[in-house]
Amino acid sequence: MTPPNLVTQSLLNALSTVPAQTPSPKIITISSTGLTKSSHASLPLLLKPVYGSFLAAPHKDKVGAEKIVAHCAGWAWDPANADAGADIMGADWVDGEGGEGLPQGTLKDIVIVRPALLTDGDCKADTTKKGTGAYKAREGEIGGWTVSRKDVAHFLVEGVLGNWESNKGKCISIAY
Repeated sequence: MTPPNLVTQSLLNALSTVPAQTPSPKIITISSTGLTKSSHASLPLLLKPVYGSFLAAPHKDKVGAEKIVAHCAGWAWDPANADAGADIMGADWVDGEGGEGLPQGTLKDIVIVRPALLTDGDCKADTTKKGTGAYKAREGEIGGWTVSRKDVAHFLVEGVLGNWESNKGKCISIAY
């Protein structure tokens, strides 16, 4: 992937332009399951080599994006669980080139969504009976195989935005 920090740098640029005024914007960051040691441990055994080798570079970039979100939200970040490295983050990512920087803990309306391996399948949520779950979504690790992009979109609109007050400030995983 060129550049190797495309997601991290794009998010850093976008968040650096957010005015320091209130109200804080609602920010949803799409990441991936399997990034951290704890989420990688919850993956199905057959997916671990895929995530550990084929997706290693893009996942390092996603770790950088999550580290930026954690900083802006004022969340603790454990580099032992996952670290993007200086090649992804850059040496002065907190201060920025112009010195404006990203003040720690200033953005509170943030949600990270970590989908399982994305597919181009149909939106199962559109065809299931009311009250039955087409996908699993919860805070923390979930350990599923896949989820369609359309079901992730459904979850963003119905699950995250539809219940913003109960979801803000969380990292939510979604899978079948």
